[in-house]
Amino acid sequence: MHTIHPFLVHFPIALPAMCLVFELVAWFSRKPELSQFGWWLQVVGTVWVIVAALSVFAVLVFFRFSSHRALPAGWSRLYLAALAVGVTSPSP
Repeated sequence: MHTIHPFLVHFPIALPAMCLVFELVAWFSRKPELSQFGWWLQVVGTVWVIVAALSVFAVLVFFRFSSHRALPAGWSRLYLAALAVGVTSPSP
């Protein structure tokens, strides 16, 4: 999973931040084409936030499905912790 982590986590953080950078540069330099690029960074970043959030929940659904919808003994704390992280994680 660590190879997927940068792809799922760092893109949703970096893309909106880069959108802000491009919007500020566009505003100061009065170059609207930079603002257009910022717009696309914002769109892709928003889609990526959704993908990242869904990936957390997809793993949890697969786990529950593979255990016949019941939590195996000893896994309830880990499952609940992962679910809590997925629900409470702020969007970038």
